[in-house]
Amino acid sequence: RPYAGGTDCFMLLRDRHIRPKYLVDLKAIPGFDQITFDRGKGLAIGATVTLNQLYCHPELSKHYPVLLSAIHEVGSYQLRSRATLIGNLCNASPCGDTIGPCLVFGAALEIFGLAGKRELDLAQFFQGPGKTALQPDEIVTAIMMPVPPSGFAGAYKSIGRNKLGDLAIAAVTALGYADADSPYGFRFRIALTAVAPTVI
Repeated sequence: RPYAGGTDCFMLLRDRHIRPKYLVDLKAIPGFDQITFDRGKGLAIGATVTLNQLYCHPELSKHYPVLLSAIHEVGSYQLRSRATLIGNLCNASPCGDTIGPCLVFGAALEIFGLAGKRELDLAQFFQGPGKTALQPDEIVTAIMMPVPPSGFAGAYKSIGRNKLGDLAIAAVTALGYADADSPYGFRFRIALTAVAPTVI
């Protein structure tokens, strides 16, 4: 079983939900720890980039502030020093804080396996609680987010039992932007978290 931060994997091991013969640490693979931003292509985040590394990246607050808000809701500072964005997505929890923002920004995943490399829209990745479109021999190597629409406004709001560090009971991510092709002049993307088997 591949792992990077291990924050989900070690809990599953502790509770005996998984019993892998091997754990394969991905952190030493070249390029997996990279964050790159291109004004034409957008943001690319490698599989082992931690949430705290991402939170401190200048391009995130400038172009993807909604994701920044969601990252702040994930666990504690200590947990975010190990946890990765890719791991949070691959865990496929219906209450995953980062899923909604990644969806409204139109993210896609770079996946690698024995058949080679492929790209998959994040919207097609989740199949149920803990279930994804990954094949047994595949891993996610990166997530790509296109440049957001010009002049957008957005927010991430979650409700939990505790103020910080708790799983969301319900959450919403909203993104709005001007669009001349829309009959009303605007378009909105909304993602609802923790209200169904997958994020809506």
